Amino acid sequence: ITKKHNDILEKYGMVGIIAALAILIIYKVSDKYLLKITETILDKSIDKNKSIKRRRRKDSIFKVNRLLKELMDKLEVDRISIFEYHNGGCNLANLPFLHFSIVTQLNRLGVDDLNKDFDKVHVSSIPDFIYELDKSEYYHIPVDKLQYTFPKMHKELKNDNMKEVIFANIEGSEDPIGFIMLAFKDTIKVSKKKLTKELSKKL
Repeated sequence: ITKKHNDILEKYGMVGIIAALAILIIYKVSDKYLLKITETILDKSIDKNKSIKRRRRKDSIFKVNRLLKELMDKLEVDRISIFEYHNGGCNLANLPFLHFSIVTQLNRLGVDDLNKDFDKVHVSSIPDFIYELDKSEYYHIPVDKLQYTFPKMHKELKNDNMKEVIFANIEGSEDPIGFIMLAFKDTIKVSKKKLTKELSKKL
């Protein structure tokens, strides 16, 4: 196998080599043109896959924003934010550090976005908050009291004149994959029953 074959193998995997050999058998073209044809075919395939992924991502973002808008209107929320769990490296024992980052948010007119500091927040830095979040359907708390479980968020919400906040897990197949935050500038007007119903529908 030549260096060019190795380059294709590294870039496209065994599929590239199989495609190259198939073209060689069928068309009996020279090695030079074989490599060029194979790379062109596979590049087009990769571009098509990227285009499909981009379109699916745009569709997903549109659907999420539509659901958030419905939730915002039904529960009279001023800001909705979604946070996603992810690993940000490992410790000396090779155990993953679990972080979360804000991935999307929707605000009412006149309400600013959350500060960008909510990126790669270490879960272990707020154990009491995570405990409260995991123990019930949702974690409802006045912003003033949030200083004891999530000081960084308390400061941000306080600066934005928020009075109450609700957090709820977004469930995955086994464990939560993230959580949603609903922030209110006034006292929550909807009933607990309606809150539970709407949150369970969206999450």
